[in-house]
Amino acid sequence: MDRFLPTVKRQVKVIENYKFLLFSMIVFSLTTFIVFSHINLNDKINKLNIIIIKQHTSIKSLTSISEIVSQKIIKMDEQYVSLRNNIEKNNIYQVKVTYYVPHIGGINSDSQSDKTATMNKPIPGYTIALSSELVHAGWLGQKIYIDGLGVFHATDRMNKNIPGKHIDICVGDLKTAMKLTPNHPMIAIRLIDEKKLI
Repeated sequence: MDRFLPTVKRQVKVIENYKFLLFSMIVFSLTTFIVFSHINLNDKINKLNIIIIKQHTSIKSLTSISEIVSQKIIKMDEQYVSLRNNIEKNNIYQVKVTYYVPHIGGINSDSQSDKTATMNKPIPGYTIALSSELVHAGWLGQKIYIDGLGVFHATDRMNKNIPGKHIDICVGDLKTAMKLTPNHPMIAIRLIDEKKLI
């Protein structure tokens, strides 16, 4: 029995060494797993942080766009209110536009072709005559903007029998008058002289 004892001891030692080696391998495997899991977790956290930063940037961008849109809406509201006020104050009308030549038959009550109703000299391309409705609205003597045509000076008036809102633009010859007359209503705006309001 004693002679087998060294052999048994060796075998026990081998088994113990094997157990230690196996334990070491398990510990190494677990450590490696934990380390790589931690790296993967950090990588995932970093990716998540990048996504959050991008989302935050997008939210800031959307907020900025929302503010710009809100400002434009406020400005449009202000323009609408201004336009409505101008309409209520007889500053904007849809008018019929025609052209006239001063020296053909006279253009005002005393039939003087070289003078307008306000006794000014008619200027082709600048002087305009108004129908009675626009005269009564306070447009005579005012600067008038006609959409697409420009700014004119209302120093003349049309025949009192001309109905509606009508503007006659002074030109130098009949051919030009016939050629330019539009076939559709146009927007006319009475321009307020702010200096007179002070």
